[in-house]
Amino acid sequence: MYSLETLNALFENTETLTDYSVVEHPDEFEQKWVNFARAEMVKHGLEPHCYICNSNHTDKEKRDRIGGCCLWGADDPTPVIFLNWMNLRIFEPSELEYIVWHEIAHAIAGDDAGHGEQWIQTALKLGDGIVLHAGRPYTENGLRELLGVPANA
Repeated sequence: MYSLETLNALFENTETLTDYSVVEHPDEFEQKWVNFARAEMVKHGLEPHCYICNSNHTDKEKRDRIGGCCLWGADDPTPVIFLNWMNLRIFEPSELEYIVWHEIAHAIAGDDAGHGEQWIQTALKLGDGIVLHAGRPYTENGLRELLGVPANA
C-alpha cells in the first residue's frame, strides 16, 4: 500500500484536484465501499488500490464535484482509485457501484484514455450497458452524445 504522503502527492500533481486529500481513517461505511472497490479491482485484474478522499474547498459545488477519480503517479503506472467521502453519503448504493465501475473503467482503459472510446467501451461492459457520469446514468448513445464521442462505423 502507498504512504499517505505519496497518495496526497497524486492530487497535488493534478490541475483540478489540488484541494483534495486522502482520508486517513475511513469510518465503517466508507471502508465498506473501499472493500467493494478493491474486490472489483482484483476481479478485473487490477491491484487493489482504493482510498477515500475529501476536499477542503469551501465552495460546496467544487468540493462535491467528483464521485471518484482514478490517478496515476508520475513514476508508477499502477492506477489508484479514490472515492469522495461526501458523495458516498449522497448516492444510493446501486449508484455507488456505478461510480466504482466508472473509475475501474479508467484504470483499465489507461491514463491517456480520458472519457474516449476505450473508456466508453470498458465502462459499458462493467456497468452492463449503463454508465454513471456526472451523477447521471447513461446508455451508450446518451453517453456518446454527452461526451461528443461518435460511434465507431
